[in-house]
Amino acid sequence: MCQTEYSTLFDRIQFLSIYKLFGKIMDKLHSQSVTSEPCNCGYLRRCANDAHNPISFDKTMNEYRYNYQYHERNSQLMIYHCPWCGGIASKSHRASLFHKLNSESCEEIYNKTVTCTTLDEVIALLGQPDVDEPTTVKHNVKDDSIPRIDHVRRICYHQLYEEMSVLFEQRIGGSIGRVFVPKPLKANK
Repeated sequence: MCQTEYSTLFDRIQFLSIYKLFGKIMDKLHSQSVTSEPCNCGYLRRCANDAHNPISFDKTMNEYRYNYQYHERNSQLMIYHCPWCGGIASKSHRASLFHKLNSESCEEIYNKTVTCTTLDEVIALLGQPDVDEPTTVKHNVKDDSIPRIDHVRRICYHQLYEEMSVLFEQRIGGSIGRVFVPKPLKANK
């Protein structure tokens, strides 16, 4: 079915290496999307039905994925757009597995910490975090230069809210970054 199309798959597929769900629901599928039109050509469906093709379809998540080996481990990348027609591959059901963010809770924590200029000030205000760790932040660049990676400190509060975790990062420029991450819904019993 897709045997002849497979040779150009690597040149044409657009995918994201790590799926991040940071609570902000976007109008577009992801930040690089240029369309909201669905795929109508059936390319991904045909590929997912071909056992010799590295594309699969996860019915639970309603997601197409590219499967590959990395350091002898099975890995997957989510496919957001059809490489042939450019349409949206499928609408993921992944968000339905997480709490919806409450805008009042997000505003509350933002307003509490808006005057904080250091993570130590956040800790003094909110108490000891559940996690205090170094991390790296990759800065995407628009031109052909090499992306910059900075080492920053991140603190995480998982117990402040039932529906979300709150992450704070000390940015290189001195400001504090806040990320609201929805927690997974508990399995129905």
